[in-house]
Amino acid sequence: MTKLEEKIINLISENLGVAKEEITPESSLRKDLGAEAFTIADLLAKIQEEFNLDLEEVEAEKVKTVRELINLVATEIE
Repeated sequence: MTKLEEKIINLISENLGVAKEEITPESSLRKDLGAEAFTIADLLAKIQEEFNLDLEEVEAEKVKTVRELINLVATEIE
């Protein structure tokens, strides 16, 4: 697991109240982790703050899995 993946999984765990061990890159934010659209939007805001990114244009409904979230952040960091 990369440092980026680890950081994002930690943020997901803290924000959704899910044990880190239960979160995998393939986890669905909604189905597996129980996130609602507003929870994902809040998570995106925290990730934006943590990584100093501008994710204002990202629609919470379009981010479905942990892997998509990781890829989104990785793309924005580059």
